[in-house]
Amino acid sequence: MTTKTTTRKKAPAKKKVPVRKKHAGGRPRIEIDWKLIEGLCEIQCTQSEIASVAGISVDTLVRSCPVDQNVSFAEFYKIYSENGKSSLRRAQFKKAMSGSVPMLIWMGKQLLGQRDKSDIDMTRKHTIHDFTDDELEIIARGENGDSDGIAPEAPEGSRTVN
Repeated sequence: MTTKTTTRKKAPAKKKVPVRKKHAGGRPRIEIDWKLIEGLCEIQCTQSEIASVAGISVDTLVRSCPVDQNVSFAEFYKIYSENGKSSLRRAQFKKAMSGSVPMLIWMGKQLLGQRDKSDIDMTRKHTIHDFTDDELEIIARGENGDSDGIAPEAPEGSRTVN
């Protein structure tokens, strides 16, 4: 006996249409350009500046970060602002190493603790012997500058304490 095998044709596969989730109500979610936010953090923008440039409120920025980025906005900001600081330092260092004297001086002060020499000794305490007679006379007169060294009389109507 010969059996005839028939192959059954499969029905064409139906195209899967993505199921659209119904919106639970309320306002639609705002799409945030996180690459833009990263760049603004790198150049040390404030929260309000970032929100303004992105066209959203500060509250939306802070609320959306944990949902979209899985970290708080404070952590997000710290990560990307540190990246910006390191980029700035790299550029400054490159400028200094190319021979920019002001940048070499500034970087030396910042990184190496170098400083300008100060000729003024602020730690020395003055004694009465350090002043000239004219200077002592001015000090004795006080701020009012009277030449006789006598304090001015109290204004009329004010009470004096003896």
